[in-house]
Amino acid sequence: MTVPLDTLPAGQRAAFEDAYQLSPMQQGMLYDTIQSSRAGMYCIVVAYRIEGRLDGGRLFDAWRAVLARHPILRTSFHWRDRSEPFQAVHSHVTLPAVEHDWRGLSPDEQQRRLTAVLSSENLKGFDVTTPPLIRLTLIRCAEEIYELVVAHHHLLLDGSCKPLLFHEVFACYEDPGQERGHLAKPEPYRRFIEWLAEQDLESAEPFWRDELQGFSEPTPLWSAAAADRQAARDYDEHHLDIDVTITESLRHFARTNRMTLNTVISGAWALLIAHANRRDDVVFGATVNARPASLDGVEAMMGLFINTLPVRVVLSRTSRLGDWLKTIQTRQTTSREYDYTPLPMIRQWSSVPRRLPLFESILVFENNPGYGSDSERHGDIEITNARALIQNSLPLTLRCVPGRRLGIQLLYDTARFSAATIRGIADGLVRLLTEIPGAALRPLSHLSAALDALERGRNEAQANAFQQAARGRLTARARGRVRSDQP
Repeated sequence: MTVPLDTLPAGQRAAFEDAYQLSPMQQGMLYDTIQSSRAGMYCIVVAYRIEGRLDGGRLFDAWRAVLARHPILRTSFHWRDRSEPFQAVHSHVTLPAVEHDWRGLSPDEQQRRLTAVLSSENLKGFDVTTPPLIRLTLIRCAEEIYELVVAHHHLLLDGSCKPLLFHEVFACYEDPGQERGHLAKPEPYRRFIEWLAEQDLESAEPFWRDELQGFSEPTPLWSAAAADRQAARDYDEHHLDIDVTITESLRHFARTNRMTLNTVISGAWALLIAHANRRDDVVFGATVNARPASLDGVEAMMGLFINTLPVRVVLSRTSRLGDWLKTIQTRQTTSREYDYTPLPMIRQWSSVPRRLPLFESILVFENNPGYGSDSERHGDIEITNARALIQNSLPLTLRCVPGRRLGIQLLYDTARFSAATIRGIADGLVRLLTEIPGAALRPLSHLSAALDALERGRNEAQANAFQQAARGRLTARARGRVRSDQP
């Protein structure tokens, strides 16, 4: 796992304090980053609204202290002239950090500029060979209101690190002496890489072969015929907040039926994909937090611990919803025993042709207070809101952030989907999440009928709008002829 420093060019050896291999997830992200022509691939940008009296210089010093503590935050990635890529920990890095004062601007103008900053930071991306792969922008919006924009490459961190990261930052902010020993010494990310190398892939292979047996082509998504060919962005997003009442109904449904909210959302997504193409056997991806409980110190470790695994769901129109969802949960629970398995290996063990992806949509359910959590307090400072801009390599991502209101993002490739198509997907998802709490004993055909009714209503509305527009054009032409016939 270790890359001997004496095998590296002399110019690199002096800057590196450690070097080792990548995790399989990092390898996939690095490959996509290198190959993609899309700017900002795997660049995560989050704006955190902060309320309280804040010292910008002191806050930046706290971040610098945390970078000094954690090797992964001083890491770069290299592949040129190597048979395998490696990640290198630098002894010292300079954190890019800037401040802006927008107190003289109206709230609307502040929001417009903040949107522009998020987009600019995302499109800027990172040169992954030059650390740190993280930068900060602190914006003062009022006397005690700020926006802290944190941009980082996904190769470094996932959402599970955010609570730990902010805990340490504000601990160092409140007491600058913390970084000199009051905080426990963290374990380096390389220990997770070593743990991965010890896992038994031979026992994982028969499970994944059985799980994907008979599945030979990726599940089709919605039609790309009406994609936004002239869209301003290559990758866009659609936000929706599920009503508080519906959110609580979903939670109550999950508790009553002894299942997780993640399982309920997974079932809704499977139903939606299956309905779009009249399939009864679908596969999509799901992001799992693969922090191993058996690894000492992992709870205080920062790095990329997520993995992406396939979720296969078989539907029967006569199955009761509650029983069917419990089956999904059981299969997902079993798959977690093998959540360390690299996705490229799972793909090789499937019957899907190598030229095709195993799946083209992914569900990201953030069980932890990650990017976009509810409010949180650190001493006298409160984070009241988080706004995330995330871009990955898949055509369609469903991202769910549980809170008082279930937050949902649809992240999509504008070359594959139009904004209208995405709105239709969002409407279908909301309809299912509204129907599910009262349908535990009903067959899946009941939910399919609800989606059919939604589609009929949408088609009728579109037809009526077209007819009204056509009548309007005919009336305008008739009036034009009358005017032209007058003396």
